[in-house]
Amino acid sequence: MRKLRSRIRAATPVPIVPPEPPTPSKKDVVLGVLAETGGNVKAALKLLADRGVSVDRSYVYEIRREASEPRSGEPARKGADQ
Repeated sequence: MRKLRSRIRAATPVPIVPPEPPTPSKKDVVLGVLAETGGNVKAALKLLADRGVSVDRSYVYEIRREASEPRSGEPARKGADQ
């Protein structure tokens, strides 16, 4: 009987639970909310507060500025230096 039980256990697949996806960083959350609000910082701050994310207003402005800056090797936007 023990051999039978051990064979049944060996033949039964162990359920594999996929790992939970990593939680997004605060910067990723802010970027997503800024995309939802069209870059409007006041609306983004309200939406972040509604979602329970605590961020400083200057941090949201900084993230928005970084997201709008051209990356190295890309031409600058027209009117950016005016």
